[in-house]
Amino acid sequence: MTNPVTSVRPQAPLDAYAQAEWEIVQSDGDPRRLVPPVRDTDRVVLDIGCSSGQTLTAHEFSAVTAKHGIDIDTGAVNRGRAAFPDLHLEVARAESLPFPAGKFNLVFSRVAWPYVDIPAAAAEAFRVLKPDGRIWLAMHPWKMEQERLIAALRERRLRALASRAPVLVNSLAQHIVGRPLPLPQSITRETFQTARGMQAMLARAGFVDIAITRTPALIVTARRP
Repeated sequence: MTNPVTSVRPQAPLDAYAQAEWEIVQSDGDPRRLVPPVRDTDRVVLDIGCSSGQTLTAHEFSAVTAKHGIDIDTGAVNRGRAAFPDLHLEVARAESLPFPAGKFNLVFSRVAWPYVDIPAAAAEAFRVLKPDGRIWLAMHPWKMEQERLIAALRERRLRALASRAPVLVNSLAQHIVGRPLPLPQSITRETFQTARGMQAMLARAGFVDIAITRTPALIVTARRP
């Protein structure tokens, strides 16, 4: 690990995952580090799928006035509240954000959106953004799923292949028609993303200036007009 670039430290213990992620966030030179660019005008930000809020301790957010995060994991949120008391963390879902319209300058998510209803989450993100507010997403690209499937085929793990069938079907639907299938709640919402599918879903929600890059993660950015 390279030398830390910020002095923000947990004031209470984190679990192993959040601690490891916090260490990555504190190290500018770590290739695994995924933090959105922050503008001077980004005074209020939201991290969707924040775990214990460790990403919000990155030096990029040092001048942000209010740092919010939501996650469905109550334990992770409670640990984050104790570890980082300056953060505003809540238990909530991406599809139903507990915030008023037009609250945030920046909404971001690091690989949480592949597990949510993306059209519903996009509509909610659009709602809570201020005009000219931005969204930044790190997503699962097709290549990641392809590598997983090839490994399962080589190792003849048929059960693993069968378990990925809903993911494949739902992801293909997102790619072709720009929306997931109306699957029962008992079936996973997980998908991998394509540029075409993300363009369609964000545009339908009202976003403009949609841009997609590969780093190798799929990085998606857009703006509320």
